[in-house]
Amino acid sequence: MEKNLSEANTTNELVVLNANGTTFDSTTRIAVIIVDGNENDWEVQLHSIVQKLKDHHIFVIAVFIANRYNWTFDKSIMFNIDSWIVAQSKEEATELAEFLKRIVNNHGLINMDVNDIRTILIGNKRAWFTTGADDNGSLANAIGLAIERIDNQGVDIKSFQKYMIIIEDNSNPGENQMSALNDFINKLTDKNNTEIKWGFYQIPTMPGNTIALSVLATD
Repeated sequence: MEKNLSEANTTNELVVLNANGTTFDSTTRIAVIIVDGNENDWEVQLHSIVQKLKDHHIFVIAVFIANRYNWTFDKSIMFNIDSWIVAQSKEEATELAEFLKRIVNNHGLINMDVNDIRTILIGNKRAWFTTGADDNGSLANAIGLAIERIDNQGVDIKSFQKYMIIIEDNSNPGENQMSALNDFINKLTDKNNTEIKWGFYQIPTMPGNTIALSVLATD
């Protein structure tokens, strides 16, 4: 985790704080802090960073690296964290952070922004993240892989109240893709008070016919 946090003159609406070092400035609205929950002094490091961020009224998402998805901690030391997520490796934590950066830094055909992220995650609650990709352009297969991945985390994807769903492709959405998305959303909304935000992003660097679906969810 980064220990030295400084202000800069660049525009950083969403920043990721980790051992490689980063900055924030007056434009920063969300900070994603990657925390190794296996370190002995992670609480001290986290408290110091969060305090600096909250002095600037920045929304804080903590991504804890732990050896199991049901890892938890004493909620009395939340330190004004707005939302927290568990990852089982540095690679998985980085995957989530890069996903959030893409949402904010790219303009989608159906766009999400920092306000949408805050709306889904606000409330000092745990959130869950899953993603799936299909190399042959099948959104239905990508959805199936995302569901399988969150099943392996020990939770039912239909059990949440708030969702952000993002589709990433290198072309415009087709009829089959929209049909698969509608079927997926209908399965998530077969209960009361479900809130769903979804976006579609064209990512020119995605290889071939690859299509990906990612979900952030919370109660």
